Order: sequence, then structure tokens, then C-alpha cells
Amino acid sequence: MNPQSCDRRFPAYYGVVSPPASFDYSAQQLLETSASRIGVIQQMPTYSLASYEDSVSDSEGRLELLRRGIAGLKAAGAEIVGQFGGYWSLSYSPDSACTRALMKSLSKDFGVTVILAWIAIEDALHQISAKRIAVTTGYYRPTWTVATVAYLSSAGFDVLYAGDLIDQGILPNHQAKLDIEAATNWDYPDEIAFRSCIESWKRARNCDAVLQCGAGMRTLDVAADVEQGTGKPFVSTDTAFIWAMLKAGGIKAKPGNGRLLSTL
Repeated sequence: MNPQSCDRRFPAYYGVVSPPASFDYSAQQLLETSASRIGVIQQMPTYSLASYEDSVSDSEGRLELLRRGIAGLKAAGAEIVGQFGGYWSLSYSPDSACTRALMKSLSKDFGVTVILAWIAIEDALHQISAKRIAVTTGYYRPTWTVATVAYLSSAGFDVLYAGDLIDQGILPNHQAKLDIEAATNWDYPDEIAFRSCIESWKRARNCDAVLQCGAGMRTLDVAADVEQGTGKPFVSTDTAFIWAMLKAGGIKAKPGNGRLLSTL
């Protein structure tokens, strides 16, 4: 057989670098949402300093993890590599300009299309023409929320409201967050994710869109319900990531997952 006559098995070959010490199933979500059969592999880094306390630290160590992940996925044949996890990257993605420059340099250095989580969120908001946003930071710690607002402001968005589950009165205290995270392996129940998005909208009803930040709160299954309940477009960490990854490969999404993914 002539090797030149062999067909590629997949129209797009993806790699995902996930945050450490969490059961991240964004690769599974990508497969389930794609309208075409795609190839996805995942890199789960081991990091001795992995911590989800109220701080944003160790930018050099976290960036090195990302670089190693991209290198491994590139060597395995991935052509589009996405970094997943908003909080995890805030230490080396403090503002829009430096994050976009980093994404460009990583793509050039490794010879693959690299997509960083915050750029995916930023571009997704632009895709739905959102300027004024209501933000739920869900399980985020206070320092993470402050860093999130700073990032979004640097990208030119007007953050009308930003708050977490405690601010919204959904959970009584930080221990309640820890209990849910331990019980669910960092996968907050859909009903909490939905309510948190609705509560953010209630505090800024004149927003252009509702934004949910945090990979430990999956919203793909509630995206359409949030849009129906608020009458506003909805973007989240996971829907923005899926949108950006599929867009980079020229792949459409299955219907029924909200307005953003329907634009593909």
C-alpha cells in the first residue's frame, strides 16, 4: 500500500492539558459535543505543589507544567492543544495582553495551535457581542475572584457583578464548598451551577451575557436552561473551551448546548 493513499482517521487531532489533582473530563465533553468524530488525547500533570487554597501563585512552575504538557501532546501527534482550567492559569495569565502574547509564542515554539483557557473565554464573549457581563465565580476563593475581575477588565469587559456561592447565599461558608468538592471530585451538581448563574443575572439584569468561571463547575448540561431562564447568552469555562477547540479544527457542535456553540 502506498502510504500517501492512507486517509487520516480524524478530521482534527486534539490534545488537552488539564489542571492537576482534579478529575477533569473536558476531553470527554469535547468528544460528546462535537458533531464529527474527532481524536482527543489528554495530559494530566502531576504537581507536588498542587493546591486549591485562596492564592494565585507559582507562575513559573505552572507555566512549566503547561509547556511540558504541550510538548508531550505534540510528540503524540496532537495538532490543536488546549489548556483547560481558569483558576489554575491565573498566575501566568493575569491580563489579556500577556496571555494572548503567551498563546502566540507557545503556538510558535511548539508548532501547534495552542488555545489558552482565558483567551477562549474572552473570544467567546466577543463572539456573542457581550460587553457588559454578570459573572458567577461559583466555588472560587476570594483571591481568585479578584484576579478574574482584573483579567476580564483588562480585556475590556464591564463586569457589572461578580460573586461566588457564598456571596450569592447559596452556600453558608467555605467549609460547605470543601465538602462538595470532596464528595463530587470537583464536579459541582448541576442544580447548584444553574442556580449560581441565575443569581448572578438577578444582580445585573441589564448585562449582555452571563459568564460562569471555574472548571470544577460544569455547565454544558445547563447552558440552554440558563439562557432560557435569563434571556441572555451564556458563556462558561467549559463551553468557551469547547467552542474554541472545535472552531480551531473547523468542527461543528451538536445542537442543544446553548447559543455560543450554535455559532460554529
